Amino acid sequence: MQKSRIVFFMLTFVGITTNIMADAMPASLLNWQKQNHIPAVSMTIDNSNGTKSYYSGTTAIGNTTKLQQHDYFQIGSITKTFTAAAILTLEQNGKLNINDPLGKYLKNYPRWSKITLKQLLNMTSGIYNYTDALPIMSLPKAQQEKLYSADELVQIAYKHKDYFASGSSWKYSNTNYVLLGMVVEQVSEHNLGEYLPLTFFEPLELNYTQYVDNGFPSNVKPFLVHGYRDNKDVTDINLSSYDAAGAIISNTNDIAKWFRLLMSGQVLAKTQQQELTSTIAIGEHKPKPTSARFGLGVYEYTSTQYGKIWWYQGVTEGYVAFVGYLPQKDVSFAIMTNKRNSANINYFMPDNQLMKTLIPQILKTQ
Repeated sequence: MQKSRIVFFMLTFVGITTNIMADAMPASLLNWQKQNHIPAVSMTIDNSNGTKSYYSGTTAIGNTTKLQQHDYFQIGSITKTFTAAAILTLEQNGKLNINDPLGKYLKNYPRWSKITLKQLLNMTSGIYNYTDALPIMSLPKAQQEKLYSADELVQIAYKHKDYFASGSSWKYSNTNYVLLGMVVEQVSEHNLGEYLPLTFFEPLELNYTQYVDNGFPSNVKPFLVHGYRDNKDVTDINLSSYDAAGAIISNTNDIAKWFRLLMSGQVLAKTQQQELTSTIAIGEHKPKPTSARFGLGVYEYTSTQYGKIWWYQGVTEGYVAFVGYLPQKDVSFAIMTNKRNSANINYFMPDNQLMKTLIPQILKTQ
């Protein structure tokens, strides 16, 4: 087969010079990057035949170091797909049951003792979202870079009134997944920094994926793409403030691979896979699609244009990432960016114009 000719050209915006493969990354994503002044964008498409990865931009505003595969991004709440899979793996190994009450494992939160693990997983617990009361960006630098314990984060939520009686409604709360991470550690007798690599990262050869709730390892920090809130560099904010709800760094190759393996049934046993993908309606929670549904750490949406997609968007203070799985073609894709614009952080909702253009193109990339 004749190799396609690769043409390079230079694109300059907001003071950043970027090398781009002109016949690779879809023009719709490149145009979106330019319009939103995003320094770096990575995308990987993964199917059973292999992967295609595309990189655009530099690792920091003002430098000339081109983005490469070995570079890390923060993936934010996509971390929750791993935390949910960890709980389900413990269940299939007979260590717990998702219908167990939280009080069976954690004794320090008696008000929540009857809330089930499943209600934590599918966001029907009613527990207050601690990140709403932890304004990291407005805190002094020392508090932004400090190590937060899981209990310290949960105690913030425990001081607030619950949103509703457990099981009676749906509302997103990062506290749910911090609690689930604590359960994983209690049951497995490993901290998450040990359990996730042993259970998922190493067996699945996710070589550029790390759980970093204790700070960035010295051998990783040089390869972490700088993240920006608007144009402020916020790379050094400690991800311990996200814990099991969002403290993973990775690249698009690993996350696209992970999500296809997870959603195609190659990670969990059949019973747990059915639990993972048993969804409930979430109702009106803009900017998420009104018809979106939520399973155990994954969203489901069906488009009249391109069909079903399983997905998650992850956001930290300086990064926005997305992963999707299209079961009709057994193809997944991941997109990672390193700038969070205050005016709009929901870059990749599956019903917005960018995704309506991009996803049909991805379905053709087989």
